[in-house]
Amino acid sequence: MIGSEIVAANQKDRMNWYSMKQITLIFLVGILYMTCSFAQTAEGIIFWEADKPLAWTDFKGKAVKSSPYHAQTQGALNYTFDNLGVGSYLFKLNVKFDKQKSWSKTDEQTDNLLDHEQGHFDIYEIYGRIIIKRLKETKALSGSKFSDRVEKIFRKAFGELQKFQQEYDKATNHSKNKEKQGEWNEKLEKMLKNSEEHSVKEIQFKV
Repeated sequence: MIGSEIVAANQKDRMNWYSMKQITLIFLVGILYMTCSFAQTAEGIIFWEADKPLAWTDFKGKAVKSSPYHAQTQGALNYTFDNLGVGSYLFKLNVKFDKQKSWSKTDEQTDNLLDHEQGHFDIYEIYGRIIIKRLKETKALSGSKFSDRVEKIFRKAFGELQKFQQEYDKATNHSKNKEKQGEWNEKLEKMLKNSEEHSVKEIQFKV
């Protein structure tokens, strides 16, 4: 079993976004059937879809009343390798939203804030597509050490994702700057449109 998952929360009551990073890696070397298991139910997870934006009802976690911020989005990226036969595999990458760990303060729920939280989720999708693009361009999915190359690309993209999320929060002041939030909404929409060719996050390959 070989798989990897990155989980990170855009926590509004902590200025240090890095402190919310959690990386879970599972390696069992020598097993040809490759997959990744994670203890999350379908009811508690949303997978990113272009025609299914977030709604406030998706934020099911308990709000942190002492927080100076009004919402938290917790997203994750994970990938798996599925064995399709001798030397044949399918790479899959998922972009996820954790309902139980994402929360909002009911009396602060606004369309502008929801747009901001959707932006955080969209950034995960954008970087998921970046990973797919890099895997294709570098031909990482080849040879006996393909899993090491994939992991390297995965980690590098996550570091970039962290910085981009921080830039987003800083520029919009966590949604409070409505003008900047509008600009970022357009920016993220454009980035999603320009990366549509990498929106299918599955690659079949042979080694």
